[in-house]
Amino acid sequence: MSFLLSAGITAAVVFSALAPSVSFGLGHVVAAQTDDGATNSQSLRQRIEERREALQAQAQERRAALDERRRERISNFFEKMTVRLDILFRNLDRFEARIESLVDKFEEKGKDVTVVREKLAQAHTESDEAKAAYALLKDAFAVMLEADHPREAFADVREALKNLKQELRQTHLSFVGVLRELKGASGGVSSQDQSSEDESTNEDE
Repeated sequence: MSFLLSAGITAAVVFSALAPSVSFGLGHVVAAQTDDGATNSQSLRQRIEERREALQAQAQERRAALDERRRERISNFFEKMTVRLDILFRNLDRFEARIESLVDKFEEKGKDVTVVREKLAQAHTESDEAKAAYALLKDAFAVMLEADHPREAFADVREALKNLKQELRQTHLSFVGVLRELKGASGGVSSQDQSSEDESTNEDE
């Protein structure tokens, strides 16, 4: 009996001595597993963020490439349009110079060209305003090509183009008025002058 009691006391002493070590070992294992879980979560979160950033960068590259192709198409279209408009304004200048020459000749012959000169001065003013509207259109287009948001800037281009069309239409009507007055002062103008006027002003229709 005393032997069993002694053995029990010894076992109790040994267990009590080992208990802190066992508890520390279990705690260390649990802590290690917790640290591993946190590390895995951080790694997963980092991978997700990296994938998101990569996708955003790819989307921006696609949008940039699309915007560049759009800019190129619009630029090509505008270049063709400016070629036609440059020809139109050159024709207007030549036609105006021809009309001024005719008015001078009629005046030398004693014709009353007072009203014709007034109409021609008005047409010249309208032509200058159309040229100013054309320059404004070019500026608006240049700004649009450099803009970060071309669609917003395109609204200014559209408005500038609308203004140019209106000015060209008014210029056309002014030159028609000049021709009418010139016919009245001269008893008629040659078909060549009439066809020149039609050629120089029909571009804005």
